[in-house]
Amino acid sequence: MPHYSQEDIDKAKEMDLLTYLQNYEPEELVHISRGTYCTREHDSLKISNGKWCWFSQGIGGVSAFDYLQKVKGLSFLKAMEALQGYTPITVPAQKVKNEEAKKLMLPVSYKDTKIVEEYLKKRCIAPEIIRYCIDHKM
Repeated sequence: MPHYSQEDIDKAKEMDLLTYLQNYEPEELVHISRGTYCTREHDSLKISNGKWCWFSQGIGGVSAFDYLQKVKGLSFLKAMEALQGYTPITVPAQKVKNEEAKKLMLPVSYKDTKIVEEYLKKRCIAPEIIRYCIDHKM
């Protein structure tokens, strides 16, 4: 049975859940909105501002250590092993395709622009803008 010093335990408890998931389980992390995440497995588990809360279960915490014990059900020793034994996963950079800019192909204009004008007015576009675009064949 391994023995962990208080320093090892404190270090394991320093890692927040977002950092843990980004480095070790990136496929589990789901971005919801600015600064807020959840997990694929538990959509009611929200991560924000360095804390997490699993709303459906009424539990929460700060660290990845808390998450591993309370959500994943790992024992103290297994959680310590998990946090000390991981090597961060590096996500390969996506290849950027070097494509030429595609030219926008407009449809052939129709003689009567009344239908277009009415549609655009319903979309709250000012009549001056519509008229300008039609006059300049835009």
